[in-house]
Amino acid sequence: MTSQLNVDTIVDKAGTGGATLTTPTLTGMASASTYTSEGGAKTQNTVQGLVKAWLKHDSGSAAILDSFNHSSTADIGTGRTDCNLTNAMSGVNNACTGADNAGIACISNQITMTTSRYSSDHFNTSASFQDAAYCSTQMTGDLA
Repeated sequence: MTSQLNVDTIVDKAGTGGATLTTPTLTGMASASTYTSEGGAKTQNTVQGLVKAWLKHDSGSAAILDSFNHSSTADIGTGRTDCNLTNAMSGVNNACTGADNAGIACISNQITMTTSRYSSDHFNTSASFQDAAYCSTQMTGDLA
């Protein structure tokens, strides 16, 4: 049996706020749902504001410690890890940020980024590649 939920607004129990849903059916709701800011002055698209992929890995071994929307990693050199997405992004102009536990600089190589792959690169203070045991990245943008 198929069910359908049709709503215009979901409001909290106090009746003070909620998300305005511009698509009337549940199947399309996620791509069009918005929420109102705490002050009530602004609205934001819920889906566009979400992190689409995140990864915690070891850049020395390229081992995935935990992840969301990542299929695999590959060690491509000291301090460098290729990160492959399970679900591709719609384009290459996404924001990918990173950090690590070694207190060294971390960038995500957006020059060689594709819709389904990016590299997580880690440098020491001498600007040389260096491995770090706990590296984290996150990707924002639009999924394909």
